[in-house]
Amino acid sequence: MIKAFVRFWIRLLFGFRLRIVGRDLWRPGAIVVSNHVSSLDALLIAAFAPGKVAVALSPDDGAKTAYRFLLEKMAPVFIVSPEKPQAEDAFLQAVSSGALGVIFPEQAPSACSVLMKIHEYPAALAQRASRSLQPVRISGLEHSRFAHPENPYPKKAFPCVTLFVTEPRDFEIDPALKGALLREAARKRVEELLTDAMFRTTLRKRALLDNLLEARDRDGGDHTAIVEFEDGVRKEISYAGFVARIFVIARLLRAHIGTDRVVGLLLPTSTIAVTALYALQHLARVPAMLNYSLGPKSLQSCCRTARIETVITARAFIEQGRLEELVRALEAERVRVLWIEDIAKSLSIGMKLLGALEARASSAAWEDLEKAREDALLLFTSGSEGLPKGVLLTHENIQTNTAQLIVRLGFHPQDTVLNAMPIFHSYGLCAGIMMSLATGASLYFHPTPLQYRKIAELAYETRASVIFGTDTFVSAYAHPAAPQDFYRVRLVVVGAEKLKTSTRDLWMEKFGIRILEGYGATECSPVLSVCSDFRFKTGSVGQLLPGMEYRLEPVAGLSQGGRFFVRGGNVMKGYLRPSAPGELEPLPKDGWYDTGDIVSVDEDGYIFILGRIKRFAKIGGEMVSLAYVEEEVASVWPQGHHAVLASTDEGGVESLTLYTDGPKDDARELRDGLIARGAPAIAAPKQVVRVDAIPLLGTGKIDYVQLQAGMMS
Repeated sequence: MIKAFVRFWIRLLFGFRLRIVGRDLWRPGAIVVSNHVSSLDALLIAAFAPGKVAVALSPDDGAKTAYRFLLEKMAPVFIVSPEKPQAEDAFLQAVSSGALGVIFPEQAPSACSVLMKIHEYPAALAQRASRSLQPVRISGLEHSRFAHPENPYPKKAFPCVTLFVTEPRDFEIDPALKGALLREAARKRVEELLTDAMFRTTLRKRALLDNLLEARDRDGGDHTAIVEFEDGVRKEISYAGFVARIFVIARLLRAHIGTDRVVGLLLPTSTIAVTALYALQHLARVPAMLNYSLGPKSLQSCCRTARIETVITARAFIEQGRLEELVRALEAERVRVLWIEDIAKSLSIGMKLLGALEARASSAAWEDLEKAREDALLLFTSGSEGLPKGVLLTHENIQTNTAQLIVRLGFHPQDTVLNAMPIFHSYGLCAGIMMSLATGASLYFHPTPLQYRKIAELAYETRASVIFGTDTFVSAYAHPAAPQDFYRVRLVVVGAEKLKTSTRDLWMEKFGIRILEGYGATECSPVLSVCSDFRFKTGSVGQLLPGMEYRLEPVAGLSQGGRFFVRGGNVMKGYLRPSAPGELEPLPKDGWYDTGDIVSVDEDGYIFILGRIKRFAKIGGEMVSLAYVEEEVASVWPQGHHAVLASTDEGGVESLTLYTDGPKDDARELRDGLIARGAPAIAAPKQVVRVDAIPLLGTGKIDYVQLQAGMMS
């Protein structure tokens, strides 16, 4: 009777917007381990779990639990701590008698948007019970008045609350472990299971547009989605306004793109580009993001590879960027160029009204497996080692990576994300834009990452809390910036190239900000691993994201690390290669993707990048990573860009040559500096060639193809 009353009261309290997912998975006698977001959590689980329930709370949590008197009417409550072994024994006895045990390993409601500290004591208590663990995730109560007052989520009178029940899992721990080692192993296992449950219950297998619809409905239509500056005037676009634009543009484009399945977008990072992208997806078309920095020949190759017949661009962008040669190259390839300015002329009041009404009537699907498996996006590899390949990603690929990053980094609706990464790059688009919007964050675009001083000023003006970039760009932002420009920034996430020690030290010394380095590939939507505030090791690119597997294959001549293969829901559908236009080359049936990178993984699962397999040279019988040499050179000569290439003489002997645009070119001085740092003598370049500039791709990576061609010409 009391359970029925509490269930009704809770449903009424949240406007009957309560959902139980996995209600058939409850297992009496298991130990429930749950995240902790509010003072109502224990009452929620006790009310909706079947049968007998026993709840273990920490002393502080027990004293602050709302409606404790109702909780004790439904289930025995045990205030457990190392000082109260009798309460622990009583809790374990209740579980042994068939009750469902409930433990909150965080011990208190979280003031953060990610899983907080997993304490040893409750984890060891779960281990002592010798039962299966059943991870449970509570979602939505972080928006309620019962949440921690410092929780960053906006509060609502009637939040939508979901209780996710997941499958029971075995509590696998080495039986030989004792004492502190056993407690730490238990803590890690509980953290692993809860993190995995958080990821799997965050993942939505549906179309990407549904994320925007959910953010609009969850956080309010007037919540800011995009921040723009026009002539120094701040302009905000709400989530409701942004969604309406997408539906209006979709109606506008439908009449112009015909039956084309793949449609090219040649646009800068901007509101119109992102709007057009989502509009094309809404029309069941595949947007192909074209890299305007690669040059006419590569652009033509991309269009042939994907059989792109129509490209959408803007006259203002082409004129301001002096990219007329690209348009001529498209026309020479018989690609139809659609100008945004011309399309906009056919926009009528009726279209605007119908689009706005359609947007208002649309709501997010909880799940839509059919749409999730559809093709969502075509990106192209950077071309740093040859002609670009097309990488086909599904909605499910990108949704998986979005869920992985949300669990690891903890974005929330109060964040303002400053993203100047180009939209044609997977990191800037999938992580910097799509993931940010899925969380309800406010997003500021800047069309180019090259305006270093301007971007630093914009970080101050937009009160940015999150910045995405590469080592090249964030290093350049820091030099002209005032210490106050990044005063609101809590996360700086870098990828696409190795983070230099000098960049990391500069940000820490000047702004007091620790840069978080990640690692990924376009083929992985794109992030594979990333450090976070709570999972960090200097020099590492973090731990593999939840929901992924890896394996290392040994490489002849290398005593450390191995070739890195990964598998997971975020790995692409397949390649489109220049050698076989329009033909999809799917992943192997076993799902393993060869990254082509050599990495080492330590005992805690942290990944260290040693270099690409193509960028190793055999010097004196040993394999030497050219990336490692470049990193060491940058420490000896911190000014300028440096690139190392390997060459083979007529006798088949390989040697290293350094190309630099820095102020120094003395090979002997460099060799002495490298050896002083502890680098082996074989890693010292045999010669140093000073050049006017090291060629860079639009993402800031070194363009080794152009460099090699220039050196050979």
